[in-house]
Amino acid sequence: MKILIIEDDKEIAECIQLAFRVGWPFAQIITTNSGQKGLKHVEEDSPDAILLDLGLPDIDGIDVLKQIRSFSNIPIVIMTVRTEVDPISRTE
Repeated sequence: MKILIIEDDKEIAECIQLAFRVGWPFAQIITTNSGQKGLKHVEEDSPDAILLDLGLPDIDGIDVLKQIRSFSNIPIVIMTVRTEVDPISRTE
């Protein structure tokens, strides 16, 4: 199983990686800190699942999600510290 983590906070990404190593030691974990790099990994590495932060430095996570959904149905878990998501984003 290949998991892609798209998270700009290095400490959070490391904690998630550690949790996978302990609970699922045979999973291959790929991490990146930007939306553009994440999109590239989705296309090149074909992960089985994605953990996606909405607060990325280069592209809004909602836009990354939309771009992934335009060509893939990979399961995606959204991670965010946002208290609200723009209602327009939820309906598109």
